[in-house]
Amino acid sequence: MSELSNLLSLVERLEATAVRLESSYGTNSGAASKESSCMIAYEEILTGALNRFLTNSKQISPIVSEQSLEVQKAFEAQKALILFAIENKKVPLTSAEFQQYLDPVKKALEKVCECREENRGSKYFNHLSTVSEGIPGLGWVLIEHTPAPFLEGMKDSSQFYANRVIRENKESDRSHVDWANSFVELLSELHRYVKEHHTTGLAWDSKPPAPDLSQASTTKRSACTSAQHSPAKLPKVEDSRADRMAVDPTPKVEEVKEPCIVLSKNKWHIENYKDENLTIDNTRFNHIVYARNCHNCTIYVKEKVTEINIDHCSNTTVIHDFPVSAIDVANSTRVRIELLN
Repeated sequence: MSELSNLLSLVERLEATAVRLESSYGTNSGAASKESSCMIAYEEILTGALNRFLTNSKQISPIVSEQSLEVQKAFEAQKALILFAIENKKVPLTSAEFQQYLDPVKKALEKVCECREENRGSKYFNHLSTVSEGIPGLGWVLIEHTPAPFLEGMKDSSQFYANRVIRENKESDRSHVDWANSFVELLSELHRYVKEHHTTGLAWDSKPPAPDLSQASTTKRSACTSAQHSPAKLPKVEDSRADRMAVDPTPKVEEVKEPCIVLSKNKWHIENYKDENLTIDNTRFNHIVYARNCHNCTIYVKEKVTEINIDHCSNTTVIHDFPVSAIDVANSTRVRIELLN
């Protein structure tokens, strides 16, 4: 009878553990709340800053208003993409599943840029350029680690043309000034949103799967039935420590990556160099320099860029002739940034 009592006690403890798991899973409501706040914050951008920009665009001209509607489409498409991400586990950004949400954003961005290219002779060219220079910032969803600095770089590019609009119209028509400020404000609101809710990249679903509590109930019923119809003798449990301590005899060889300097869209990737002096030419104001896994190197960036990112580097110096809007150093030791002007 003592062995039967021990078995029933074991089953009761198993049931109590299942209850605790269920209770713990219930705390995932906090994760759901976080998802909800993420979407509410984005919706506030649409109903606030975006609506103000759309209203101001109507007051400027039909072509400016037409371009603004494509901006609206891009933001609405991005809303669907963000919702897809926070409701699903992360998938490759090149996967068909992700691309079906990204494509509507890309098409809207292309339309925005086409509005400028098709109206280069327009007196509203600076207006169209303000938007087309800043709207690529919606590509932050593709940037891992530093999406907010990327977006801020695009905002700075837009500000250049927005300042032109303001200078040309501040004495004659304040509606143009309000329009320019409303688009910069829209990008600023998006930047704050990304910085808070997608700090290191597009946020994906992080909830753990629900525990299978039916297994615990089945185990309890089986144990009780066995105890009632079998001799009161517990089965021997073999020691499995040797199995747990087993090690895969195959050594794992870390892949050695080749050094490279590559411009991808507006981002210079400088990776996997050792004991080198490197010079980066032909950069533009909206370009980002990203150095990764460089050791004992000197990197000279000759032309103006908006941002410098250093990741997993050591004993490395980056020299730049101009001030930049952002410098980010992560997972690195003994790194120096020299801005000569």
